[in-house]
Amino acid sequence: MRVGIEKRSIGSRWGPKGEGDFFAVAGCPGTLSVCGVNVHVLPAGPIPTNAYLLTDPSSGEAVLVDAPEGVWSQVERILKQEGCRLSALWLTHGHWDHIQGAAEVARKSGAPIVAHRSDRPLIETPEVMRPLMIPGLVVEPSKVDQWVE
Repeated sequence: MRVGIEKRSIGSRWGPKGEGDFFAVAGCPGTLSVCGVNVHVLPAGPIPTNAYLLTDPSSGEAVLVDAPEGVWSQVERILKQEGCRLSALWLTHGHWDHIQGAAEVARKSGAPIVAHRSDRPLIETPEVMRPLMIPGLVVEPSKVDQWVE
């Protein structure tokens, strides 16, 4: 069985757009298309943290994986370009750099947040991470709609 993978307009520190391995450089923004689903790599936040937006223009659905600060502006632009709506925000874990933009994404998109139950204290009361955060950084608590085990 062969799966079609298409590399599109990526770039890296190793050469011009389209050269080199898509995942060769951490934080390399770009888009990869697999079986009609576009995977957008979206670095954002005060320490570059990747979010991944999976879009399916044929169904109009999209899912965002993680939400560093400021990612919503990138997500909103891509959703409009591809005619998709955000169906869910999946948080891989509760560290501040992965959840800092979650409340904004949920508020502006109406998408439900899905996360692992063991991360509940970090997501609902992110101030517990203050000793581990950049001084002065603020992380808004998020309401998770679906907990997974």
